[in-house]
Amino acid sequence: SGNGNGNGNANATSPLVAILAKNPIQGILPEGWFEKHTHALPSTLLIVTSLSLTASAYDQALLEQHLATTIENITATSAKKRESPIHVVCLIQLSGTIATAKEVAVELERIGNIRAVCRLGSGAITPWHYFGEKDGRTGEVNTIFVKDDFQKLQKAVEGESMLYYLTQVRRCKRKHASLHHGTFVELLPYAARYCIKIALFYEFQACTDQERGEKSTRYWREAYRNVRQYYQYLQGKTIVNSAVMKHVNDAETEN
Repeated sequence: SGNGNGNGNANATSPLVAILAKNPIQGILPEGWFEKHTHALPSTLLIVTSLSLTASAYDQALLEQHLATTIENITATSAKKRESPIHVVCLIQLSGTIATAKEVAVELERIGNIRAVCRLGSGAITPWHYFGEKDGRTGEVNTIFVKDDFQKLQKAVEGESMLYYLTQVRRCKRKHASLHHGTFVELLPYAARYCIKIALFYEFQACTDQERGEKSTRYWREAYRNVRQYYQYLQGKTIVNSAVMKHVNDAETEN
């Protein structure tokens, strides 16, 4: 075992260290990584569709097939390690402010069919009901969305988002644990890299879980410690190389 200063087993080898010897690391994080994860990669994908409770069985089958094809296309173009959970939102118009018993029965059946055809989990579909309400003053019909349904959707998306980032954290932790950077000081930049990734993924969860925010801070500190330790290692190499060059120059001068 090593002491974290590169003084581990001299005979120990690491494939990653050998690769680094030929291709030195160019930075702690790949260029654009922060921007990609904060602005481009979603933690949950929402597919919004209208679900008619009065449509024919044929039209319902067309909707189910269209949704299934859309989900397959999204899944096929997503990187395996970054597959975002897919959540379907069904906009459903009611005949009144409250669903009738018949509407409830038809809705359950049709959502069940969508879930089966699209191979979605039980919590991957949220119905969002709305109804028309006539304005007594103007006579216009206003669309009113049910507020409780929005709150259910928000809770479902938050849960799926948390699970996505937790999966990313676990993947990075496995890679971090396999580095053995305590023995191979050359791998400290990679240790810092995974600590930063873990810290950011925890930070994304901190808005709904304070404990995740504390974990994020801990990994930011660990990343900084790794960078400082690697910088001290590089300084030591520079001093040694300078001493060797001075010795060589002195010897040449004497000769």
